[in-house]
Amino acid sequence: MLDTVLFARDKWLKEDGVMFPDRAVMWMAAIEDEEYKNDKIGYWDDVYGVNMSSIKKWAMLEPLVDVCGKNLINTDSCPILDINLKTVTVKELDFASEYTLNVKRNDKVHGYVAWFDVFFSYSNPPIKLSTSNFKGLDS
Repeated sequence: MLDTVLFARDKWLKEDGVMFPDRAVMWMAAIEDEEYKNDKIGYWDDVYGVNMSSIKKWAMLEPLVDVCGKNLINTDSCPILDINLKTVTVKELDFASEYTLNVKRNDKVHGYVAWFDVFFSYSNPPIKLSTSNFKGLDS
């Protein structure tokens, strides 16, 4: 979806124009959720009586969009991408990032969660909107 926004920006935004939002930060943390993993991945072991376990490797490659409880997050969070929406290019959105997650409890890691915050820096007062529903997770 961001590709479309950048296309519109490049086509219609004047040089001295302002983007709303003007900045986005993507965050990541690790989670423990064996029940969810079994529901989504273990499911392939017995699909209505049929063993389809060969599909598990492909299912593991697909991202899932869902909501998780804060109690499932077992690391701190860290920013993995910080972009200026007025200047970023589509090519720059294909990124790699080094990161460190500090474990908060002795537990398994079943997956990673990611979310993003967007900033309206030019509004008065500046506004931050987040796709995370957890206060303080992005610090």
